[in-house]
Amino acid sequence: MYMLERAGIECHHVDRSGVDLWCQSNNNDMFTLQVKAANPSKITEDKSLTRYYYNLRTPKLADFYMFIALDMQKVIIMGANELGRRTGMNLNPNKFTGEAEQEGLYTLQNFKRGDPHLTQ
Repeated sequence: MYMLERAGIECHHVDRSGVDLWCQSNNNDMFTLQVKAANPSKITEDKSLTRYYYNLRTPKLADFYMFIALDMQKVIIMGANELGRRTGMNLNPNKFTGEAEQEGLYTLQNFKRGDPHLTQ
């Protein structure tokens, strides 16, 4: 929530299955966000095999998902439409870049309900 609110996105925590936050974009449109956090899992000492694993088995009710790499304190934001019917997600640490984080925050800041590029 801190990262989102620093980016000017008002957030409210909710206790609802499939949704963690209700948020408001700069366009005053509301959207929902599911937050998933993970530490890296190392299969071997080979760093190229390190991954972040996220469980996606709950119903996909949120508009967006925020995947957090806890050790790096970086995020990736994806629309629910990008996840399809996946029950899990594994992400390589090299996907968590400052550019990817800023792109995701920009998407949330400028969310407009009904925009076919941003909704489910």
